[in-house]
Amino acid sequence: MAIIHGIFLDLDLSQIKRLSFEGFLLTFIVVFPSLLLLEWIFDLENHEEFKIVEKRISKLEKRRRYR
Repeated sequence: MAIIHGIFLDLDLSQIKRLSFEGFLLTFIVVFPSLLLLEWIFDLENHEEFKIVEKRISKLEKRRRYR
């Protein structure tokens, strides 16, 4: 916390605005694509699990039709 206060107290207003805007852009460019990548990775696992569940359901439905 002291580092953050030191940065804001030592810089003038124009430098603080530039730092905040660049920080926002860097965060958006780095964090947003990485979140999309993580969502895609975990979504792949979910698709596999859904395929397994759908196969089991279709087997159960076929058994039910024949009874």
